[in-house]
Amino acid sequence: MTVQVEQRSESVGMVALGSCEHLWAAYQNAIRDWEQAAAVERAHYEMHRFASDVWQQKRAEEESTWRRSREAYDAWRQAIDGEHSRQEVR
Repeated sequence: MTVQVEQRSESVGMVALGSCEHLWAAYQNAIRDWEQAAAVERAHYEMHRFASDVWQQKRAEEESTWRRSREAYDAWRQAIDGEHSRQEVR
């Protein structure tokens, strides 16, 4: 996932510090910054969620592989034990 942050510069002309226009521009800038930060946070969350999903999938695959190898080993061990038992009876 790629997140692009757009940078804008807006010229409001000559506005007196502390005037309603200046405060409104500061408010709009704060809102824009907050929206950008929220977008980055959402992207971070999605990245972590995706990584967690991948990790859980890989873990399930590993457990399945381990289970199959253990079943194969147990079957081999039973065959060996059965073969030894038959040889002892003779």
